[in-house]
Amino acid sequence: MHKIKRISILGSDNFINTLPRIREGFIKLGYEITNDNPDFIFCNDPPEFNKAVGLKNKINKPLILNVLDMPTHLTEFPDCVKRWSESLNQAD
Repeated sequence: MHKIKRISILGSDNFINTLPRIREGFIKLGYEITNDNPDFIFCNDPPEFNKAVGLKNKINKPLILNVLDMPTHLTEFPDCVKRWSESLNQAD
């Protein structure tokens, strides 16, 4: 079985978002964060979904698109999900 060692993490990367803490957690668990031939791709920000899908198609590795951090309380959320559906359908 293939052991996961290298992870690509894509998304909004600033202090108020969760990505810095996600990265910190993966690093503390011993993973290398890289976009250079990662074992899997993680993205938690819809504007970056296309970039994540593009990386998946380029290197043929599993893709996780996290939508748990999405603002479901916003009235436009259902329209956003429709826009993201093509990317979400390509996630593993």
